[in-house]
Amino acid sequence: MAYGQVGGWRGAGEVTVTPDKTARAARAVEALLARHAELQGVLEHWAGVLAATAVSSGPVRPARNLLRAFLADEVLPHARAEERTLYRAARRDPGASLLVQALISEHRDLASRAATLGEPAQPAAIAAQAAAISALFASHAAKEDSLLLPALERSGADLAALLAREPGLAGNQCAA
Repeated sequence: MAYGQVGGWRGAGEVTVTPDKTARAARAVEALLARHAELQGVLEHWAGVLAATAVSSGPVRPARNLLRAFLADEVLPHARAEERTLYRAARRDPGASLLVQALISEHRDLASRAATLGEPAQPAAIAAQAAAISALFASHAAKEDSLLLPALERSGADLAALLAREPGLAGNQCAA
């Protein structure tokens, strides 16, 4: 695939966009990448705190509760927003349907793992679960960033418009 002469990506489907649309799409992608990095950074932080707490035999409940709140208030709503917008748009591309199915399955796995954080467990098990959630999210976000977003761009989806409809996708980032 090569960058088109008029400012758009050209390849399968020969999508050509204006330079303004290209700039808006680039800002939308940057906002999504930044949001994924932000979410991942917080998940890594809490996984590290829980690991250190488990090793030091400190109380894990406060950190576990903060991680659970972050998952419930930030990560899982972000996942639902992706399903309503990005995944719905990606389903229009038959080549992306298996990817979308896998990503939705990972959302379900994240939700299930988040729910198990509320169950009584030993500190080491809680720390391990937090690390697993962080690793799963990292792998998931990498697939979205490197496979889903380029597929959406190639299909001609208006990423800036999708982000405008779901401001929670980019968190505090400005996409348009």
